[in-house]
Amino acid sequence: MTRQRVFGVAAGYEDLNDHEGLRFDQALRTANSKESDLAGKSTLCRMGQQMGRQSVVNAHELHWHQFIEHHEAPPKEIMLDSYGTDIPFHGDQPDKFFNAYYDHHCYFPLDVF
Repeated sequence: MTRQRVFGVAAGYEDLNDHEGLRFDQALRTANSKESDLAGKSTLCRMGQQMGRQSVVNAHELHWHQFIEHHEAPPKEIMLDSYGTDIPFHGDQPDKFFNAYYDHHCYFPLDVF
């Protein structure tokens, strides 16, 4: 299921609802070495809900180790790119605020790449 989720995101299908149709996709089934149907959105959601904080920390640690192993010498500089993404609200949701730049109520998470 992890492979299915990763391949789905890599192909541009980050929404779990997309996997309701993708579970029958022959290319995705082949990439996952499966002949039967893949997991649906509900199953993938339950898998994601079981991950705790330590699992996320371990995944980030693994990415850092892979990054380090791909360089013969430490890079002279690592640039972090901060990027804010406005996610508009539709209706009366908690934690909303008005962003004058975007001229609507929204979440505004800050992503760092």
